[in-house]
Amino acid sequence: MEETMAFDLQIWKNKVKEQLNGWHGWMTKAGIKSIYAGVASSTLWPVVVAAQQGEWGALTALGGVFAGMGGGTPDQSNPEVAR
Repeated sequence: MEETMAFDLQIWKNKVKEQLNGWHGWMTKAGIKSIYAGVASSTLWPVVVAAQQGEWGALTALGGVFAGMGGGTPDQSNPEVAR
């Protein structure tokens, strides 16, 4: 039987606080003016780190995600959609 650890809100709060220490300073230094932009751009950081370490698979996977989005344009190669 697999053991599961109970979620502890206080531990989670403390870890988040440690990891976000100084967030306002680095956001200002980076020229980021909104929290949304900061959070959105920080989600790409693991991909940047992986690429710096020569793990190009992460960047390739991200490209696949963006390619799958399609930019909201209909698929003109499908005759049903092109009509």
